[in-house]
Amino acid sequence: MAQGTLLSYASAQVYQKDGSTESQWTNALGPGKDQATTSQLCIYREHSGQFNLVIREDKPGGRGQMIFSLPLHGLSYNKKDPTLIELTFHDGTMYAAKFLSTKDANIMHTVISNLLHEIKRAGAGSGAVSQQTGRIKTKEAWAEKGRALTLPPPGRSPEADDAEALAVSFMKAIEVGDKSFAMELASHLAILKPELDVGVRNKTGPKIRLRVSIEDKDMCGGQYNMDVHQSTTIYTLKRMVWDKLKFPIPVQRWVIQKRLCQDEWTLSRCGVKGSGHTAYLYLLTAMSGNIDRNELEPLEGAVGGDGAQGAVGGAPLQPSLEGPPSIPPRTPVTPATPATPRLGIADTEAVVNAVLNPQAPQRPGTQQVVLQGAPSTQQQQQQQQPAREAPSPAQAVGWSCPACTYVNQPTRPGCEICGTPRPEDYQVPDNYVPDEEERERLRKEQQAEEMYREAELQRREANLQELMLAEQQFIVPNTLEFECAICFMDVEPGEGVVLRDCLHSFCRECLRQHIVQCEEADVKCPFVDDDYSCPAMLQDREIRALVSPDEYQRYLERGLAIAEGQARDAFHCKTPDCRGFCFYEDLSNDFFCPICGRRNCLTCKAIHDNMTCREYQDDLRRRAHNDEAAQQTMAMLENMVRQGEAMHCPQCDIIVQKKEGCDWIRCSMCRTEICWVTKARRWGPAGPGDISGGCRCRVGGQKCHPECRNCH
Repeated sequence: MAQGTLLSYASAQVYQKDGSTESQWTNALGPGKDQATTSQLCIYREHSGQFNLVIREDKPGGRGQMIFSLPLHGLSYNKKDPTLIELTFHDGTMYAAKFLSTKDANIMHTVISNLLHEIKRAGAGSGAVSQQTGRIKTKEAWAEKGRALTLPPPGRSPEADDAEALAVSFMKAIEVGDKSFAMELASHLAILKPELDVGVRNKTGPKIRLRVSIEDKDMCGGQYNMDVHQSTTIYTLKRMVWDKLKFPIPVQRWVIQKRLCQDEWTLSRCGVKGSGHTAYLYLLTAMSGNIDRNELEPLEGAVGGDGAQGAVGGAPLQPSLEGPPSIPPRTPVTPATPATPRLGIADTEAVVNAVLNPQAPQRPGTQQVVLQGAPSTQQQQQQQQPAREAPSPAQAVGWSCPACTYVNQPTRPGCEICGTPRPEDYQVPDNYVPDEEERERLRKEQQAEEMYREAELQRREANLQELMLAEQQFIVPNTLEFECAICFMDVEPGEGVVLRDCLHSFCRECLRQHIVQCEEADVKCPFVDDDYSCPAMLQDREIRALVSPDEYQRYLERGLAIAEGQARDAFHCKTPDCRGFCFYEDLSNDFFCPICGRRNCLTCKAIHDNMTCREYQDDLRRRAHNDEAAQQTMAMLENMVRQGEAMHCPQCDIIVQKKEGCDWIRCSMCRTEICWVTKARRWGPAGPGDISGGCRCRVGGQKCHPECRNCH
């Protein structure tokens, strides 16, 4: 059991795997545990001051049975997302903790990051002591082998002259397993940035024979064999080819089993498990490999300058295993003596055999290769022959991949090796006749395209049927669970409503309450947040399906009342509690209400049966003159208007009053929006949003009135 103080703990799903690429994530509690089983991630501080990461069974109080314990000073920490952290130890073992809540993840993130910071600060002061201890440990380990080790001088920053000594010490520290001292040496080497050649000697396992085929964008060359291990990396293969054939590393592209290989991949990862496999080496042009003329000139001069015989694609045949050879002065070539023709990639097999086995006899029909010395008689005869004929159309047909230079069939839309699309300017030759394999591929592509079109047509028909079915319904139910934006409750599939015009989803009860309490004729979508307010309107069939018949009838009556109040030429029947109204014209004088059957005088705005308009108005003035209460009320209202406590509505001329709140008010009778400080309409003739008229508040950044409180 871990001893010390428990600093923090949290429940999480903990997974682990080793540093190999083939390993899989497993639960840290054991291979037989379910992936969803949780553990407790605990941080302890021992009495010695060391901090440990402990994985326990998930029990209350952080006291479950301990699974394993690891020191914090040996890990690197990375926070992947708000609830996921990843820990990697020096031995390559990785742990991932998926916390059950963001709060637990933040607490554990704070604790681990602070502790790692303190451990790093504490280790900085003892760096010199640990380095000296590492030197002594490594030196004693090599003394036991009977060999001495000269280490770089301590106590000063590394210099360029120390690079060789640091590299040797780094190699030997790794061989004896001194991890801490190897890390110190690696940090010094990283400061100097020297060019290193790192390799593994005494590789385990038997050697395998790899067959290599060399090609470029124009020619397909021969093949030769290389003795390698399964652990050999692609970069090591590039170095071997560079040492033997002087093909620059930047122009080499290796393809194994139709995959473009990376430098750090091993042959085992590429699928090479034994002898007999074929690897394809594609050579880019010098321009594609970003190699300038200064890098190519030493390669040409190493075997005699421009006239050197026996070059593969411009590279020298004589390998330099000990180091780069001296570059002799280049001999100028006169126009009378044509330059020696270079061998193409097609002659690679003969060249490689000549390099690797110079004593072997030449096969009949192959060109003789001279590695060094004066030109032979056959070379002089070749200089007098015209240039070799261009490749036949059958060899040149196809398009070259701009990425890996692989020559593809003319009809292939993308590179067979790396998948790069075919150049847009390439045209399939008119006289091209595909072979049987290519015809079979084209037939399968056409069949796959027809199947795709048929599946796409079926998908569209299914979508059309689904839309037609949804159109026939009054409301569209939700198919997925969601959280209502009004009550914030989770709504199960089929229990909510998806609005047709904006696709916002709400629960049925919230939408019903929103419709009942709405004071407008049109019911807007209730979705609103800090940045957006949905302008869509609910359709009439959606409203009818969500509310009861009585509520729907009140909704219709409310809409009629609002429409009547907002119309300038509307007249409501003067019979008490009658809902009848009309829209009149200037030539109309009477309105016969179809609801109550009474005759309304549009001139007098009243019902005066058996009286003319003149008789009714005289009677009205006489009653107002004799009614003391009516006179007092009229006087009080006129006094409020004069003092600015009330105003006449610019639409219907009734007296309105603002008790408190914003300067943006609305007439209770005709629903006209009014600016209180200017005593005028808020908007222009076109209604809300029309700034051609009204108070024009905030237009051009200006207030509509000096006393405007800027709350429109």
